[in-house]
Amino acid sequence: MDHDDPFVKSPGANGQAPLSFLEREQFPRRMFLASMGFGLLAAARWAYDAVDGAGPLLSFGPARNLDTYAEFDFQNTSDLPGWTGVKGNDPGWKREEGAVRPTGPLLYNPSMNATAGEASYILHVAKGAASFVLHSDPDLHSFYAIRMARVKNDLQVRGFLVEKNKERPLATPPVTVPNGAVRGAHLCTVTFDDEVMSLKINGTTVYSAQDASLQGGVIGLLARKQDAFYVFSSRIKLA
Repeated sequence: MDHDDPFVKSPGANGQAPLSFLEREQFPRRMFLASMGFGLLAAARWAYDAVDGAGPLLSFGPARNLDTYAEFDFQNTSDLPGWTGVKGNDPGWKREEGAVRPTGPLLYNPSMNATAGEASYILHVAKGAASFVLHSDPDLHSFYAIRMARVKNDLQVRGFLVEKNKERPLATPPVTVPNGAVRGAHLCTVTFDDEVMSLKINGTTVYSAQDASLQGGVIGLLARKQDAFYVFSSRIKLA
């Protein structure tokens, strides 16, 4: 019986098995397997698993001064490392539908002074809205947010500024994404620096606010009592 496995020897005509590639090159089998494993892990690190409706796989390209990286799988992680509530309280969330449903503020603690970056989430808005928090103070009294609200079968996107717990919409008008794009889970990427914040849905920019004057602060997610959205995974790169 023939074997294609380089680790299996086949007898030759004289009964002596020929040397395999690994034996000829004196390349240890464990090193060979380890190198293959690390290569596969490196490739997997830069791609999302396919999610229905989430669009093509995403890889982050080169970015300016992005030195903080984190990736979370909300489906398989029993705790949420790096995430916290306001004033160090437990994050407001519960596990539903194979994902995490935020029930209040869900802030990424290592982003205390984030000045720029990208925060991508695969999520589904069932009702209400998903709010992406940017440049918040730790107590969530003042912050910017991009809110993606479910309006009938459409999604309406708009930016807000909260100052001392009082909310006002930014001058940039709201944008409506038709119903063909709101079914299933979506890859939502918020990009921000000290002047502009924008939202991409499945790789297409749908909203950009240039009337924002952002300062360094915390990023995260926010759910109100009337909101129900589900987060499956997240990838964050910050400066």
